[in-house]
Amino acid sequence: EMEVRFDWSEQIANEVFKNSFLYLAELINIDSKYKDRNILIVYNPLPWPRRDIVNFTCIDRKSSGEKFPYNIKIIDSEGRELEYQHKYIEEIPRFTRDLAISHNFTFIADIPACGYKVFYILPSISTIEFNKGDDNFKISRETLENKFYQINIRSNGFIDVLDKETG
Repeated sequence: EMEVRFDWSEQIANEVFKNSFLYLAELINIDSKYKDRNILIVYNPLPWPRRDIVNFTCIDRKSSGEKFPYNIKIIDSEGRELEYQHKYIEEIPRFTRDLAISHNFTFIADIPACGYKVFYILPSISTIEFNKGDDNFKISRETLENKFYQINIRSNGFIDVLDKETG
């Protein structure tokens, strides 16, 4: 019986959180030129600024292969285009549509303390290649290396991590 009550309380808490966030989202001023676009609001409940990974999933019509049906760009509230990663994910979405495919998008965001930031997901004519500078990152079959770490993957499955600053 306690397990059932815990499930109920979790469902109620999720519903209260969802409705509260929807109410707060309606109070946010959205840039008028993006009014009819997809908007992503990221909230930071912590009392300090946070730089962290943001993930979101899109479900769209299946096209040929695993490619997203159109190019997108992610713009922050200051108008800067952000780098992002995209990958096809095999999952059965909660509300399944015939011929649907799921895509996961990931980017890094800086969110103010106890605050939020608005991101706009816009269609794009072409994708922009962001220059990472090949000198900072090296990858091979057994090694990953950047200016901070060197990671060696041994044939027995063990991983050695070397912090270049501390040795």
